[in-house]
Amino acid sequence: MKLTISKGLASGAALLITLFTAPLTEAQTVSWGSAVADKLVDSTGVPLGADFKFEIGSFNQGFDPATSDPSLWEADWQGFDLASSGNNGFAAGLGFISRSVAIDETGKTTSTAFAPAIQNFDFRDSDVFLWAYKDTKSLDGGNEFALITDPSWHFPATVSPTGSPLSFRLDLTNTAVLGASKGADFALKTAAVGTAVPEPSTALLLLFGGCGLVMRRTRKQ
Repeated sequence: MKLTISKGLASGAALLITLFTAPLTEAQTVSWGSAVADKLVDSTGVPLGADFKFEIGSFNQGFDPATSDPSLWEADWQGFDLASSGNNGFAAGLGFISRSVAIDETGKTTSTAFAPAIQNFDFRDSDVFLWAYKDTKSLDGGNEFALITDPSWHFPATVSPTGSPLSFRLDLTNTAVLGASKGADFALKTAAVGTAVPEPSTALLLLFGGCGLVMRRTRKQ
């Protein structure tokens, strides 16, 4: 009994020593999003619904999204934080995105939005982009993308926990790699990408139309 208690006390003491002697990881706040009532629309001008998601992040060093096909973006994308509907930072009815996380002293994000996946990318000294997409980043069957950035959107080379919070906001930029930002009547507008799959009724009409054309040509011959 005494031996068990002694072992328990020793384990507890070791844990306390570890907690008090382990270096504390410090972080700098990162806030991002849009202004309340910003108009966020798709390529047809329809307000973005709850099926849209927004990420801020960076691309791997050397990858330029402006000169690359959007189908190649995902492979080189490093997500820093994610906003979606349902109390996760995106209020679709208000056109409002608001998130606050942090970058720690090793350049890692403190966001848990991608759990259970762990983001181990070092974001220090990298350009920041905001990627809006419908449901997933896949182009299969068509999608809606917007990729927004700004010359001032950059993670610092050295994280300063005592420094001012970093801020990346749609209402303060008008630089779009794809889609558009700060238009005359919108804050963000996505662009149609990929090839949309026709509705079943549309596909049938196209099929019947093609068959009819073939039959007419056969009769003429």
